[in-house]
Amino acid sequence: MIKLLKALVILGLVSMLVGGGAGAYYFLVKQPRAQDDEENHRRGPAGQSTPDPTTADFEKVRDLRRNQQYAEAHNATEAFLTRYPESSHREEAETMLGELNVIDLLSNSPGPDKLEYIVQRGDVLDRVAHKTKCNQELLFQANGLERTMLRIGQRLRVPQVDISVEVHLKQRKVIVLNHGRFFKSYAIQNGKAPPKKFPDIHTKVQEKQAKKDGRQVAFGTKDYPGSVRSLTLAGQPAYTIFGADESPDKPAATTGIGLNVSDAEELHMLVSVGTPVTINAD
Repeated sequence: MIKLLKALVILGLVSMLVGGGAGAYYFLVKQPRAQDDEENHRRGPAGQSTPDPTTADFEKVRDLRRNQQYAEAHNATEAFLTRYPESSHREEAETMLGELNVIDLLSNSPGPDKLEYIVQRGDVLDRVAHKTKCNQELLFQANGLERTMLRIGQRLRVPQVDISVEVHLKQRKVIVLNHGRFFKSYAIQNGKAPPKKFPDIHTKVQEKQAKKDGRQVAFGTKDYPGSVRSLTLAGQPAYTIFGADESPDKPAATTGIGLNVSDAEELHMLVSVGTPVTINAD
């Protein structure tokens, strides 16, 4: 009887050792190896990531842009972003869409968001801009004008925009919306993200400025081209969006949002005094 018990005990110990060894092998060797095999399969040969399946469609969109088929490229880019919201090409596609939106806005071609205005006696650019609710610089650029003087009977295309601006400090982006839809985004060059999250700041463009050699210059003057543009936003502290080559005099740089100079010029053209602006910590 004692021999039988000893045999059973030895058999149990052997089973435990074999079972424990098998469990240890599974958890320490087999399972990690299977996970590695799965990861390597996902990444593809030579440890490279699996190619983005949206690349082929994006190349078709980019070819339309390269061939200056702007209308087709615009529609195709919007469709791409709708169909592939998680594509690795999303940021590049949004950049392209922004460029195409500006090209369309500043073209002298007719469109559903453009009115035709015939210049009448006594009209000057500023007066037409006021009558059509379009800022005069945008009106000037959209018609490819070389001077602010108008002639009676001249036909002008007037963009009908409804611009708003979102400043995303953490993402370091300034996003322009037109009629509530994405229009274009600009990268923030200067300006620090806040140390902690704060509620959205809802403000508006209080003043548009242009400076050259430290002097304020007006649109339509010979010194306006090449001037550094800035936008002062209402509120305390008063944020300023400015061309990054020149810090604003006021307010302090800690509340300034610096853009590339050409981006600041374009944004300055798009917005008007009173344009709503939201500043977000995210």
